[in-house]
Amino acid sequence: MIVFYWVAGIVIALVALPSAIYFALYLATGESACERRARIFGRWTATLALAAFDIVIFKHVVGGLIEVMR
Repeated sequence: MIVFYWVAGIVIALVALPSAIYFALYLATGESACERRARIFGRWTATLALAAFDIVIFKHVVGGLIEVMR
């Protein structure tokens, strides 16, 4: 699971970085296209973070069920 944590963290960071950059550009320029892109990347960041959290939870659930079945 350590590899999964690292991969998930890197992917989330790579998606969150453009969101922060576009948000900074929106604050600096007030252009609506930058706001829209920041929102899109932000939503993808949240989606990936929740998916990673879900995978971790289901890994523990499946591991618990396997232990109960033994």
